[in-house]
Amino acid sequence: ASFDAARIERLALRTGERTVIVEGSQGRLLPTGQLVFVQAGKLYAIAIDATTFRALGPPVAVVDSIMTDPSTGAAAYGVSANGVLAYIRGGQWVPGRRLLGIGPGAPPRLALGERGPFQSPRYSPSGRSLAVEVDAANDDIFLYDQRDGTSRRVTFESGSNVAPTWAPDGSRIAFASNIRGRYNLYILQLTGSGTVSRLSTSDQIQFPTSWSPDGSVIAFTQIGLQSGADAWIVPLGAGHPRRLLYTQA
Repeated sequence: ASFDAARIERLALRTGERTVIVEGSQGRLLPTGQLVFVQAGKLYAIAIDATTFRALGPPVAVVDSIMTDPSTGAAAYGVSANGVLAYIRGGQWVPGRRLLGIGPGAPPRLALGERGPFQSPRYSPSGRSLAVEVDAANDDIFLYDQRDGTSRRVTFESGSNVAPTWAPDGSRIAFASNIRGRYNLYILQLTGSGTVSRLSTSDQIQFPTSWSPDGSVIAFTQIGLQSGADAWIVPLGAGHPRRLLYTQA
């Protein structure tokens, strides 16, 4: 639920052994043997044994209010090689974005009355609902009804669920989730049982982008180390993903 529960670990490169040092985020090891990290909007320092990387005592608060991003665990600070700390005060920073709708020959209008850390808004085919990714430590997808102003959360998997993409008939949403590691493709049934089914299994990062008009094929972006981002398609039901456009660009 929060990056305050993230683990800062020591990784032994030769053996792959991982050891938890402390809970928090944005950890940085200093040449002087301290580990600095952020928890609950504060910057802490803790002495570390150079051999075992075990903590040599309790953390000590260094800055009582530091600007942090709760959706990524990032914190606005830096430490120079000679030990000078630079930072920005301010506590948690949550973007208060507004969703605006615009049509031909019409001025922008509010598509959603409230502000929030919104990303990737997508209108349903009927235009009544708006699927929106809400940034947090674990992102989730919400549906906002344009008629009565109500909202409901529709993804509950224990990971980040992003990039909502509507089926042509509005009965389903394709999205990307990292619940099993890399972002892969999933489909959420909005009517009836509300079940979630996995559409792809890959060690590459994948995000859905669009459905074919008949709802039988989904186009998606796949990001790999060799060629960057490429266009792929996957048929629903029987069939395997295949490359549509694969270049070094």
